[in-house]
Amino acid sequence: MNYVYKNITTASAQTLIKGSAGGVTTIHKCQIANVDSLDSTVNLYIEWFNEDETIKVYGSKQNGNYNSTTNDYVNKQDQKIYYQIKNVVIPTGSTLVLFTDHPCSHSSSYSLVITATQRVDVILDYEKQDTKQKTVSRTTNQY
Repeated sequence: MNYVYKNITTASAQTLIKGSAGGVTTIHKCQIANVDSLDSTVNLYIEWFNEDETIKVYGSKQNGNYNSTTNDYVNKQDQKIYYQIKNVVIPTGSTLVLFTDHPCSHSSSYSLVITATQRVDVILDYEKQDTKQKTVSRTTNQY
């Protein structure tokens, strides 16, 4: 199991689990706690974009298309977003718990991203399984 503990203090999108090539990511539990004095509106989604095309169209990380604060590209090419929750209001002092009874599995090429209008704390419990076939080398004696 892998764990993510993150304090979200800005309204810009924050990547919780970065996408990677091959495999399946399964989220077993996601807790989002509103730690602000105001209600927070939260979006949680998986996202994919074509990084090679993004660099070709908008430039590299050094050309101003990369936000080092959020550790993400500003503009994204061929972006696909699938919401887990959208515009859900979490009252002050409350916690929203997701995926405990029904884990969320998706391709590891997708990143898990959150936006929140107020300060929230996030705790994630997830695992990544590599589904790539491994190459088996055999000697001539093993045939």
